[in-house]
Amino acid sequence: VDYNPWASGSSEVTVAAVDEAGNRTEKTIGFTLPEHPAPQLVVGSSFTLNRQTGLYEQAVSVTNAGAREIGGFELRIGGLAQGLVLMNASLRDGDSWRVHHHQPVAAGATVNLLLTYYTPVRGTPLTPQISGSIHDGNPDPVAVAAAAAVAAGQERFVIDRVERLQDGGIAAGTRIEWTDRGAPETDAHPAAQPARFYRAVLVD
Repeated sequence: VDYNPWASGSSEVTVAAVDEAGNRTEKTIGFTLPEHPAPQLVVGSSFTLNRQTGLYEQAVSVTNAGAREIGGFELRIGGLAQGLVLMNASLRDGDSWRVHHHQPVAAGATVNLLLTYYTPVRGTPLTPQISGSIHDGNPDPVAVAAAAAVAAGQERFVIDRVERLQDGGIAAGTRIEWTDRGAPETDAHPAAQPARFYRAVLVD
Protein backbone atom coordinates (compact mmCIF):
# COMPACT_ATOMS: atom_id res chain seq x y z
CA VAL A 1 0.00 0.00 0.00
CA ASP A 2 1.38 3.38 -1.03
CA TYR A 3 -0.08 6.43 0.67
CA ASN A 4 0.63 10.11 1.06
CA PRO A 5 2.33 10.30 4.48
CA TRP A 6 1.55 14.02 4.85
CA ALA A 7 -2.22 13.64 4.41
CA SER A 8 -4.80 12.58 6.99
CA GLY A 9 -8.09 10.70 6.69
CA SER A 10 -9.57 7.24 6.19
CA SER A 11 -10.20 5.02 3.19
CA GLU A 12 -11.17 1.45 2.40
CA VAL A 13 -9.44 -0.89 -0.04
CA THR A 14 -11.18 -4.03 -1.32
CA VAL A 15 -8.88 -6.88 -2.33
CA ALA A 16 -10.43 -9.55 -4.55
CA ALA A 17 -9.07 -12.89 -5.76
CA VAL A 18 -10.57 -15.11 -8.49
CA ASP A 19 -9.36 -18.62 -9.38
CA GLU A 20 -9.56 -20.41 -12.74
CA ALA A 21 -12.91 -21.97 -11.81
CA GLY A 22 -14.43 -18.55 -11.25
CA ASN A 23 -14.51 -18.79 -7.49
CA ARG A 24 -14.19 -15.37 -5.97
CA THR A 25 -13.32 -14.07 -2.56
CA GLU A 26 -12.74 -10.56 -1.36
CA LYS A 27 -11.85 -8.68 1.76
CA THR A 28 -12.16 -5.01 2.60
CA ILE A 29 -9.36 -3.39 4.60
CA GLY A 30 -9.63 -0.01 6.25
CA PHE A 31 -6.70 2.41 6.45
CA THR A 32 -6.66 5.44 8.73
CA LEU A 33 -4.06 8.19 8.97
CA PRO A 34 -4.95 10.26 12.05
CA GLU A 35 -4.75 14.02 12.11
CA HIS A 36 -1.32 15.42 12.88
CA PRO A 37 -1.04 17.11 16.28
CA ALA A 38 -0.02 20.77 16.26
CA PRO A 39 3.75 21.31 16.31
CA GLN A 40 5.31 22.03 19.69
CA LEU A 41 6.94 25.44 19.96
CA VAL A 42 9.71 26.58 22.26
CA VAL A 43 10.03 30.34 21.82
CA GLY A 44 13.02 32.14 23.26
CA SER A 45 11.93 34.86 25.67
CA SER A 46 15.09 36.94 25.17
CA PHE A 47 16.24 38.94 22.17
CA THR A 48 19.84 39.40 21.08
CA LEU A 49 21.01 42.47 19.18
CA ASN A 50 23.28 41.44 16.34
CA ARG A 51 25.60 44.46 16.15
CA GLN A 52 26.84 43.41 12.73
CA THR A 53 23.39 43.56 11.14
CA GLY A 54 21.61 45.88 13.56
CA LEU A 55 18.76 43.36 13.86
CA TYR A 56 17.27 41.72 16.94
CA GLU A 57 17.29 37.92 16.91
CA GLN A 58 14.91 35.48 18.60
CA ALA A 59 15.34 31.69 18.68
CA VAL A 60 12.35 29.45 17.98
CA SER A 61 12.35 25.63 18.08
CA VAL A 62 9.59 23.69 16.32
CA THR A 63 9.14 19.98 17.09
CA ASN A 64 6.99 17.51 15.15
CA ALA A 65 4.97 15.97 17.98
CA GLY A 66 3.30 13.42 15.69
CA ALA A 67 4.10 9.76 15.09
CA ARG A 68 4.88 10.24 11.39
CA GLU A 69 6.57 12.72 9.11
CA ILE A 70 4.92 16.03 8.26
CA GLY A 71 5.36 18.05 5.08
CA GLY A 72 6.46 21.17 6.94
CA PHE A 73 4.95 23.86 9.14
CA GLU A 74 4.06 27.52 9.26
CA LEU A 75 4.58 30.11 11.97
CA ARG A 76 2.29 33.11 12.44
CA ILE A 77 3.83 36.09 14.23
CA GLY A 78 1.58 38.88 15.46
CA GLY A 79 1.48 41.53 18.15
CA LEU A 80 4.38 43.53 16.74
CA ALA A 81 4.59 47.22 17.60
CA GLN A 82 4.17 49.84 14.88
CA GLY A 83 7.23 50.01 12.67
CA LEU A 84 8.63 46.61 13.62
CA VAL A 85 9.49 44.40 10.65
CA LEU A 86 10.08 40.66 10.69
CA MET A 87 12.95 40.60 8.25
CA ASN A 88 12.94 36.91 7.37
CA ALA A 89 9.19 36.48 7.04
CA SER A 90 7.87 34.51 4.07
CA LEU A 91 4.98 36.95 3.68
CA ARG A 92 2.96 39.59 5.48
CA ASP A 93 -0.68 38.84 6.25
CA GLY A 94 -2.39 42.02 7.43
CA ASP A 95 -1.06 42.85 10.89
CA SER A 96 0.77 39.56 11.23
CA TRP A 97 3.69 37.86 9.53
CA ARG A 98 4.17 34.29 8.37
CA VAL A 99 7.25 32.10 8.21
CA HIS A 100 7.03 29.02 5.97
CA HIS A 101 9.10 25.87 6.38
CA HIS A 102 7.74 23.58 3.68
CA GLN A 103 10.32 20.84 4.11
CA PRO A 104 9.70 17.35 5.58
CA VAL A 105 10.13 17.07 9.35
CA ALA A 106 10.48 13.54 10.70
CA ALA A 107 8.47 12.32 13.69
CA GLY A 108 10.01 13.73 16.85
CA ALA A 109 12.47 15.91 14.92
CA THR A 110 13.11 19.55 15.83
CA VAL A 111 13.80 22.49 13.52
CA ASN A 112 15.57 25.53 14.96
CA LEU A 113 14.86 28.91 13.40
CA LEU A 114 16.21 32.36 14.11
CA LEU A 115 13.69 35.17 13.64
CA THR A 116 15.18 38.58 12.92
CA TYR A 117 13.42 41.86 13.67
CA TYR A 118 14.14 45.38 12.49
CA THR A 119 13.02 48.39 14.50
CA PRO A 120 13.64 52.01 13.47
CA VAL A 121 13.54 53.12 17.12
CA ARG A 122 15.74 51.50 19.74
CA GLY A 123 13.84 50.54 22.85
CA THR A 124 10.67 49.55 20.99
CA PRO A 125 9.01 46.69 22.95
CA LEU A 126 9.51 43.31 21.33
CA THR A 127 6.50 41.21 22.32
CA PRO A 128 5.69 38.96 19.33
CA GLN A 129 2.90 36.41 19.67
CA ILE A 130 3.94 33.23 17.85
CA SER A 131 1.76 30.26 16.94
CA GLY A 132 2.43 27.26 14.71
CA SER A 133 0.45 25.00 12.42
CA ILE A 134 1.11 22.00 10.18
CA HIS A 135 1.73 22.76 6.51
CA ASP A 136 -1.46 21.62 4.77
CA GLY A 137 0.08 20.01 1.72
CA ASN A 138 3.09 18.26 0.30
CA PRO A 139 6.61 19.61 0.87
CA ASP A 140 7.93 22.16 -1.59
CA PRO A 141 10.18 20.14 -3.98
CA VAL A 142 12.51 23.13 -4.39
CA ALA A 143 12.87 23.42 -0.63
CA VAL A 144 13.51 19.69 -0.36
CA ALA A 145 16.28 19.93 -2.97
CA ALA A 146 17.70 22.93 -1.13
CA ALA A 147 17.81 21.02 2.15
CA ALA A 148 19.67 18.19 0.41
CA ALA A 149 22.17 20.67 -0.99
CA VAL A 150 22.78 22.11 2.46
CA ALA A 151 23.26 18.62 3.88
CA ALA A 152 25.81 17.96 1.14
CA GLY A 153 27.85 20.93 2.36
CA GLN A 154 27.19 23.32 -0.50
CA GLU A 155 28.55 26.83 -0.02
CA ARG A 156 26.45 29.87 0.87
CA PHE A 157 26.38 33.26 -0.81
CA VAL A 158 27.33 36.30 1.25
CA ILE A 159 26.40 39.84 0.24
CA ASP A 160 28.31 42.77 1.66
CA ARG A 161 27.35 46.47 1.81
CA VAL A 162 23.61 46.03 1.37
CA GLU A 163 21.76 49.23 2.19
CA ARG A 164 18.26 47.78 2.11
CA LEU A 165 17.04 44.26 2.84
CA GLN A 166 13.75 42.76 1.73
CA ASP A 167 10.59 44.61 2.77
CA GLY A 168 11.40 47.85 4.54
CA GLY A 169 14.52 46.76 6.42
CA ILE A 170 17.15 49.49 6.48
CA ALA A 171 20.71 49.01 7.64
CA ALA A 172 21.38 50.35 11.13
CA GLY A 173 24.68 51.86 9.99
CA THR A 174 26.62 52.49 6.82
CA ARG A 175 27.45 48.85 6.33
CA ILE A 176 25.59 45.57 6.79
CA GLU A 177 26.26 41.97 5.83
CA TRP A 178 23.51 39.54 4.91
CA THR A 179 23.94 35.82 4.25
CA ASP A 180 21.56 33.92 2.01
CA ARG A 181 21.08 30.66 3.92
CA GLY A 182 17.78 29.77 2.28
CA ALA A 183 14.59 29.36 4.31
CA PRO A 184 13.06 31.26 5.93
CA GLU A 185 14.81 34.35 4.51
CA THR A 186 14.41 33.13 0.93
CA ASP A 187 12.30 30.39 -0.64
CA ALA A 188 15.16 27.95 -1.09
CA HIS A 189 18.89 27.58 -0.54
CA PRO A 190 20.87 29.17 -3.39
CA ALA A 191 22.82 25.93 -3.92
CA ALA A 192 19.65 24.36 -5.31
CA GLN A 193 18.99 27.17 -7.82
CA PRO A 194 20.43 27.48 -11.34
CA ALA A 195 20.61 31.27 -10.81
CA ARG A 196 19.65 33.83 -8.22
CA PHE A 197 19.55 37.60 -8.51
CA TYR A 198 19.95 40.25 -5.80
CA ARG A 199 19.43 43.99 -5.76
CA ALA A 200 20.84 46.55 -3.34
CA VAL A 201 18.88 49.82 -3.22
CA LEU A 202 20.35 53.01 -1.80
CA VAL A 203 17.77 54.84 0.30
CA ASP A 204 18.08 58.63 0.55
